[in-house]
Amino acid sequence: MENYIYQASINNIIVASIFAFFAYLLGRSSKHPQLSYLLWFFVIIKLITPPIISLPGIELSQLGISTQQVSAHTAQTLSEGVAHQAINQPPHWLIDSNSSYDFISWLQKIDIISFIISFSLLGSLIILAHSFYKALRFHQLIKSEAHPATAEIKAIADELAQTIGLKKTPLLTLTTASISPMVWWIGGRVHVILPLVIIDQMTPSQWRWVLAHELVHVKRLDHLVRWIEWLAGGLWWWNPLAWYARKQLRIHEERCCDNGVISLLTTTGHHANAPVNLRAHNISQSRDYAESILTVVEKLVSPEHRPPTQTSQINSGGQLELRIKMILNPSRTKKATKRQQVVAIIAATTLLPLSFTYVKAQPQVNSSTSSKTNVSKPHETSSTQQKVTSGDHSDIKSVLKEILVKELTDQEIKERFNKYFATETARKNQRTKQEKKVQADAYFDKNEMLQLSKLIPLHAYQNPESQNCTSCHKQN
Repeated sequence: MENYIYQASINNIIVASIFAFFAYLLGRSSKHPQLSYLLWFFVIIKLITPPIISLPGIELSQLGISTQQVSAHTAQTLSEGVAHQAINQPPHWLIDSNSSYDFISWLQKIDIISFIISFSLLGSLIILAHSFYKALRFHQLIKSEAHPATAEIKAIADELAQTIGLKKTPLLTLTTASISPMVWWIGGRVHVILPLVIIDQMTPSQWRWVLAHELVHVKRLDHLVRWIEWLAGGLWWWNPLAWYARKQLRIHEERCCDNGVISLLTTTGHHANAPVNLRAHNISQSRDYAESILTVVEKLVSPEHRPPTQTSQINSGGQLELRIKMILNPSRTKKATKRQQVVAIIAATTLLPLSFTYVKAQPQVNSSTSSKTNVSKPHETSSTQQKVTSGDHSDIKSVLKEILVKELTDQEIKERFNKYFATETARKNQRTKQEKKVQADAYFDKNEMLQLSKLIPLHAYQNPESQNCTSCHKQN
């Protein structure tokens, strides 16, 4: 399970980074907000989409190490340290029968990658639960401070919804809370929330643009995108790519809504060949829309309540200055054609389920065979494994490896170490006896040579030639 999550996470980050790269290049010019929005949306989708179809790609062992390799390396390093300490005397926590802390079993279960995955999932669970609880509290707050919309507001909303192309007008909610205009949905009917302060202090021709902006959000189904974004942000709370993608998604979403308001509520007269009076009329409407956005932001510069992340606010993406410039000069942006949108969607849906990484299968641990995962170095031979499985207690490393391979109880661990230290003590006694015997033999050999040297005449150690010369000299 850990290997699958590890593989899926690496693959999703790689594919999402590819989408993010092209989305970043396309968004730098600010001329294609719709295509940029689609690419950033695919980044969010890919982060929460598990790989379905595996292709020959990069083995994760080439990028790093697998979970079992990490576990084996950790256990090997720690066991060597324990072995170094246990050469002379056994540690008290290994042979104490009253100790309830199974250190060796803990060494066997150490897995850095599994620990990181568990920590990440725990953090995701806490973040998602906390943010959902905040969303429920916000929903209760809106219901408690909600006021029904007047007939005038409902009539304007029905007219705008029909112009935009909505089949059903969302539920209009007026609130006394100082919050930004937004679209809110937590199941059931979609809510368009407008604060009473802008209704009271702005003319209908001004807050009409604000209402149109929120209705375009509803037509684009951005209230559903908010929950997808919320899920991706909760699962990838530690990933900077997820945070950056969410920010860029909001930025391009607001630009798309601005373009939608201008294109739907103004006549097509922004191009250079349009009549002068028609262009002037559209420029005037664009200016009114920009002024309405600025007025709302100024009046609600410090809202009393901070809405949850699942809301689509009128300035949630930031970059207000760039938005105003684009509203006043709509010719700077280009609307994506249906062919471009279809090509982008087909390319993305083709790449989303693919997997370009894989984890090489590793043998699993089993106490019945010696071909399972072993905490051993690559250069160790099969004879070492035979010593481990056969219960050879002649080496402290072999004992530790046997404990790591087999899941033993505290009593069994104690017996293994008692056998080892008994064997080690017997070996020391044997070595001591052998050393004493060698010393004694050397002593006796030396004494024997001395006794023999007294019995052998001195001329026996002289050169025979010198003896012959001496005898000849005496004869002469």
